[in-house]
Amino acid sequence: MTNNSAINLIGDSLTNGLKKIEEELNSDVVTIYAPIYPEIENLFSVMLDMKKKKRERLAIILQTDGGYSPTAEKLVRRMRRDYNDISFIIPNYAMSAGTILALSGDKIFMGIDSALGPIDPQINKKIGEENQWVPALSYINKFDELVAKSRNNTLSPAEYMMMEKQFNLPELERFKQSIEYTKDLLRLWLSQYKFKDWVDKKTGKPKTRAEKTKRAEEVADILNDQNVWHNHSRQIHREALTNKVKLKIDNIEDNQKLKTAIDSYWKLFVDFLCLIKSNKFLNSTELFL
Repeated sequence: MTNNSAINLIGDSLTNGLKKIEEELNSDVVTIYAPIYPEIENLFSVMLDMKKKKRERLAIILQTDGGYSPTAEKLVRRMRRDYNDISFIIPNYAMSAGTILALSGDKIFMGIDSALGPIDPQINKKIGEENQWVPALSYINKFDELVAKSRNNTLSPAEYMMMEKQFNLPELERFKQSIEYTKDLLRLWLSQYKFKDWVDKKTGKPKTRAEKTKRAEEVADILNDQNVWHNHSRQIHREALTNKVKLKIDNIEDNQKLKTAIDSYWKLFVDFLCLIKSNKFLNSTELFL
C-alpha cells in the first residue's frame, strides 16, 4: 500500500470515528491538534464553514502545548457565532492558551490522566537575533527576583548583564497587561458559559452574576499562581482541577460508549500523525487539514 493510500484509508477511518463521537454527544465535533497561534484561525473558520447542516452543539477535541491568548479569543468568538453550547474533550492535555480555550466551554470532558495547565500567557519577544515565545509571568517573576538581588547587593555581573539586555519597563508593562487580559477572558467566559447553570446547593436558587464573576476570578488567580504550580509546563490533572481548583469536570469514563469512541478515534489519530509526521492538524467529518 502506498503512503497516499494509507493516508486516505486512515482519513476515512478518522471520519467514521468522529461520526461515532458526534452520535454519542449529539454534537458536531472537530479536532484541534496544534499550537494556538494565528495561522490556525483561518483553517478553523474554514472547517466550521464547511459544516452546512450544523447541530445545535459543538465539541472540540483539543490537544495543544499552548500559544497566543488573542488567538484563543478569536477561536472562541468564531465558534460562538454558530453554536450556543460548546464542549471540550481533552484526551491528553491542553496547556496554557489551550487551558484558556477549554475554559471557554460549557463543559469539559477529561479522562483520569488528562490535564490542563497554568494560564501564564506566552508573549512573542526578541531574544538575541530570534523572536521567541516566553511565559509572561515567568518573565516578570525573573525580573522581580533580579531587582530583589540588586537591592540586597547580591546581583552577579552576569545577572546584571541579563537585566540590562533582556528587560525594559515598557515590555514589562506589556507582559503585565497580557496577564490581566487572560484573567479578563476567564472572568467573562467562566461566568457566562461554564457557570451558567450554577445554583446554590442549599437554596436551589441560581447564583448571581456577581457570585459567578467572583468565582471566575478565583479560578483565574489560582491557575495563574506560580506559587501553586511552580512551572509553566506543569500538568494539572483532573483530580487537582476538581479538588484544588474546584472546577466541575465531566469524566469521559462515565459514558462507556463515549469513552470507547474517543479512545478508538484518538489511537487512530495518533497513528495518523506519526504517518504524516506533523505537529499541526485540524480534523472534522468534512475534511482534514
